[in-house]
Amino acid sequence: MRHLLARAAIIFVLGVIFSGGLKDGWDNIRWLGVLQRIGIASAAAGLLSLWFGTRGLSVAAAVLLAGYYLLLRFVPVPGVGAGNFAESMNLTNYLDSIWLPGRKHDGNHDPEGILSTLPAIATALLGLLAGRWITGTASPMRKVLGLILAGAVMFALGWAWHPYFPVIKKIWSSSFVLVAAGCSAVLVGLFYLLVDVCGWRRGLAPFMWVGSNPIALYLCSGFGFFRTISERLITKPAPPFDWIPSATTFAVMLATAWWLHRRKIFLRV
Repeated sequence: MRHLLARAAIIFVLGVIFSGGLKDGWDNIRWLGVLQRIGIASAAAGLLSLWFGTRGLSVAAAVLLAGYYLLLRFVPVPGVGAGNFAESMNLTNYLDSIWLPGRKHDGNHDPEGILSTLPAIATALLGLLAGRWITGTASPMRKVLGLILAGAVMFALGWAWHPYFPVIKKIWSSSFVLVAAGCSAVLVGLFYLLVDVCGWRRGLAPFMWVGSNPIALYLCSGFGFFRTISERLITKPAPPFDWIPSATTFAVMLATAWWLHRRKIFLRV
């Protein structure tokens, strides 16, 4: 529990720094963002896993997704009413405009806001359940089939829910959680089949390089380190070669990931 809470606090602080920290004053701190959400959601999912087994975690994810839908569908927004999922007219954005202090990414609300943290915890729970399945005792092929089947079911359920609760990333709608988790589960299943079952390794090393230091690379990218190096290496060409700076930035990031992995430097929280 101490590790989960400490990790969440560190990632949260990194997220605040990543979003600008105090450079524009206390009132302009972006308190919630991508890294802050990762810290909060992963800690919440981890804490739940200390007390619940697979069935309990599955129920918790379902309750979070259903509860979030019911809140947005039936709790009225002043001046708008209930069941409106449009930007600035839904309950998620409304609560951010009232209760979320500091700078918001989208004016008076944030895509990583307060209420949408609930379905984000469900996303973390689904990832945790996938991890338990992969590290479980089932046979390799059963793991592959389980991931792909579960992914297909979640993807279908998400789009079936779409007419009633649209797939919207910016409010992390429950249907979006299912669609995104479904795609992820299918891809994990296919890669597990390719790498762990079939033993295919050729050409997949870059995925391992990046996956070994994801938060460190994300921070470096956000602070503009890779872009700065790219700009010093190459000037901005005119079309149709204006894609070269972006490709160079990506190459610098990949080279950094390779260098860190080769020297066994793993910057983890």
